[in-house]
Amino acid sequence: ASMKNVLELFAFDSNGFGIAPILYAMFTTNPIAGTEKGDYVTSCSCFQNFKALELACGWMSYLDHSGFIRQKVLATIISLVGLLLQKIFAKVSFGKSSSESFNRDYQNELYEWSKDAIAPWM
Repeated sequence: ASMKNVLELFAFDSNGFGIAPILYAMFTTNPIAGTEKGDYVTSCSCFQNFKALELACGWMSYLDHSGFIRQKVLATIISLVGLLLQKIFAKVSFGKSSSESFNRDYQNELYEWSKDAIAPWM
């Protein structure tokens, strides 16, 4: 199966729900609405759970120490599970950023790393 077929199966159409989070992010004037306090928009309620994201990132860091084939297979499985969860738990909602997101030192380090990473293409 090609990646296009996989995405057609799991992803949302761009002319339907797929564009809703983008529109909410652009046109919501008060992101802290009602009881759902947050500062970013998400298209899947399970992506608001930092524990689930930490678990997925932990699995991905484990892949750095595994063989190349195992790494590709496990990364593909984790990615497909993420796509499936997105489809099952679809919901436009607001999430609250972690406290680390506001750490200026982290932001500057990420900026410098990103600048160095893309330098060959600039």
